[in-house]
Amino acid sequence: MAPRFLADIVGQLSMELATNQAVSDLAYDYRAQKAVEGVLDSWGQRRFEPLINVNSSAQISIPLYAGDGLVAKVTPARYEDTTPKPFVLPAIQRKTIESDYVEYHVQMFPFVATGGLGKVDVEHMRRQLDEAGYEFANGDDRPDNLGRLPGGELVVVDHGAVQPKRGHRAQPSDANEWLTKVHQIYGPLYGPDGVKPQSEETKFDRRPAKPHLVMHYNETAAKPKQPEQAPVWQRLLGLGR
Repeated sequence: MAPRFLADIVGQLSMELATNQAVSDLAYDYRAQKAVEGVLDSWGQRRFEPLINVNSSAQISIPLYAGDGLVAKVTPARYEDTTPKPFVLPAIQRKTIESDYVEYHVQMFPFVATGGLGKVDVEHMRRQLDEAGYEFANGDDRPDNLGRLPGGELVVVDHGAVQPKRGHRAQPSDANEWLTKVHQIYGPLYGPDGVKPQSEETKFDRRPAKPHLVMHYNETAAKPKQPEQAPVWQRLLGLGR
């Protein structure tokens, strides 16, 4: 199926996924549709393929494949805060827009590999989250909420699937080490010019976003040089210099 505009996709999904909150909110909110399209267009993203269908478990967001390893996601803001969380895939860029009734987060992410994951992977992620003071939200401990970064490390692909454990006061700094790792893997993708505008050459075969670093596992391989200053995302958020 050829990539389509957002309004066409929302129209189709409104007949197939009426219980999805983003779909039901956007279906008749034409002002919001235009606002979301305006944000995506400002990033050079105009055509998409839906990453959800009648068999999907997604109930909150509309994930859209934008080609070349990029995913756009539209989420009603009432269901998702934007505080960084450890082991959760961070947005490359984000903007929140408001219509007459609903605020939406419009975000771009790298497309990550999601196949072949099971209960063992869920339990492994559960232990990692627990050590960091976090846990899966109720009912979100499912393999379809996980993916793998280049190199094989597990990542939670749904921001709302993770929450602080009772008694843990969440801080943006909780995710500093994790975000630095993601930034090192993808490099310029998380910089100010990371999202490239679509073109006639944009490929919509669903391949994960390419990593910036290629690790050579041999005796003479050098370790990646650490950045001398905080990564771009930290400086933008005021978390480093």
